[in-house]
Amino acid sequence: TASPILFPETVFNAPASHLATLLGFSAPAFTLIGDSAQFIPGLELAVQWLLDDVVDACLVVGAEEVDALTAEALHLLAPGAILTEGAGALYLERNGPGPVIEEIAGPIPIQGVPGRSARTAAAHRLRQSLTSNLPGTLLIDDATGCPRSDAPGLAAWQDWTGPRLSPRRLLGEAPGASTALQCVLAAGSIRSGRTARTLVPAIGADQQASALVLSRG
Repeated sequence: TASPILFPETVFNAPASHLATLLGFSAPAFTLIGDSAQFIPGLELAVQWLLDDVVDACLVVGAEEVDALTAEALHLLAPGAILTEGAGALYLERNGPGPVIEEIAGPIPIQGVPGRSARTAAAHRLRQSLTSNLPGTLLIDDATGCPRSDAPGLAAWQDWTGPRLSPRRLLGEAPGASTALQCVLAAGSIRSGRTARTLVPAIGADQQASALVLSRG
């Protein structure tokens, strides 16, 4: 009978279960564990649930709370990056009025010992796996302004000539929330009429690379 908020560090699904309780949800509450790119596979799972009639709608949330352990890890892996916290969410329906998920690419595994070369290879494979027609698309990348961590993504998209935004340069690196915030910006850019299509690539620290393509539909 104890509240799941008592166990956020030991029961992975506790925060999602607590949020579902606060919102009065009776549908499944599920947590995917992964690196900062995990939000996009979360969207893919939501799409599958919608297609399989498991749910009528799905709220996908990515959140991050700053702590000393995360700060120290970021300092070691991406020196110079600014750690921040926050949350972002997308609400998906099968026939909703908002932007349409045109394509989800990946997850492409980061193979071998995680590092710049492994992440760069995954970033290139991710780009090659995309099938959407990308000219004129707004690229919302995951660059933070830290050369060491940005190098794989910048290498994969170095010849990109279309419009581009790098929100993490302004917002900082919020590992579990950063990709969610990129996706929220992508959806908002379409809803505002700024663009007809957005592309969100996310190169995780050590597990995967994924990408989301949204369009006006």
